[in-house]
Amino acid sequence: MTPRVLFVGGTTYSLPLPAGLDRKFGALGEVMDLRVAAVGEAGGVADPRFVLVPPVSAPAGRAMVHAKLLAAVWGQLRRRPPDAVVAESPHFAALVLPLLRASGARSALIVEVHGDWRLATRQYGAGRGWLSPAADRLARLGLRRASAVRVVSRRMDDLVVEVRGRPAEARFATFSDLAAFGGDVVAAPGESPRALFVGGLSPVKNVTGLLAAWADVHRRLPQARLTIVGDGPQRDEVERAAADPDGAVDYMGSQPPERVAKLLDESSLLVLPSRSEGLPRVIIEAFARARPVVASEVGGIPELIDDGDHGLLVPAGARGALADALAALLGDPDRAARMGRCALRRYEEVALTPAEYARQYAELVASATGAGPLSGRSPAEPA
Repeated sequence: MTPRVLFVGGTTYSLPLPAGLDRKFGALGEVMDLRVAAVGEAGGVADPRFVLVPPVSAPAGRAMVHAKLLAAVWGQLRRRPPDAVVAESPHFAALVLPLLRASGARSALIVEVHGDWRLATRQYGAGRGWLSPAADRLARLGLRRASAVRVVSRRMDDLVVEVRGRPAEARFATFSDLAAFGGDVVAAPGESPRALFVGGLSPVKNVTGLLAAWADVHRRLPQARLTIVGDGPQRDEVERAAADPDGAVDYMGSQPPERVAKLLDESSLLVLPSRSEGLPRVIIEAFARARPVVASEVGGIPELIDDGDHGLLVPAGARGALADALAALLGDPDRAARMGRCALRRYEEVALTPAEYARQYAELVASATGAGPLSGRSPAEPA
């Protein structure tokens, strides 16, 4: 029988879905009867798979949205009890637990761990540090009461073991639609050395550290430039750096995947100086375009990058080491190109199709609901 699965989380969607997400949910829909309770705007489009709660811009918006989202989950549990509920984080899992008990639904609870949940109130956004003790307790409760846990990397599995005393039931990466990054690869970038950063402009991504290191790189390589793509609470800081005519920083805001692929082609390398990561898909995107990566040695990043082969790894927060690594590759285009070719081969090893991603999820659901065993814990490879 096709299992009923309800996905729950704070991810924001906009209907109609972009092509990549449509492929993801289309593949999942082939192996399960799915519903998604999330934040977003329907835009006048009817999609029976989605129950969307509009975002709220008021100061108390986050709490209001979560309350409405939980109400939507309650409605789903009462109207069509699922075989499994998938919570996109340990925190959401803990919030769903009392609804499961009150509704009487015998749904398995699957918890996803995409990153270090302890940073949710400490480094993402601002002004929420006071919530950390309560948030940590919620996360531990969600993990301990879960029927099954899915992680995206070995490092995340280590964190889960610390809380549960046993590893996650499955390990495979967050879905990444790589269609925009396929096709003919630009073998070498332009003559001017350029580094590209793509990600949220938040403390966990160490944007401030990147800008400080870049000042050092620019003194050594005056012709080099840094392009920053993304948005977030530290946008003002990035805009100030870009406004400095002597800083050699270009800020592009948020960009669609097709534009990111073109920016990778125009760049010598990708830089990702994060303080914490799960298994970043942007690294896979860079590999698909044959670009090496300079990144922090945190989370699942070392599972993708062999230092010296696909790029260079540096200690998180080490400004001097980051500047040295960037200057070394930007100043040696032949070495960067060799690493880029190696990165492309790595991409060909790890890229999976939407159908393979859906198959892994179907196995996890079957195992969590007692309908079937897992064929084996999948390696932490991108899907």
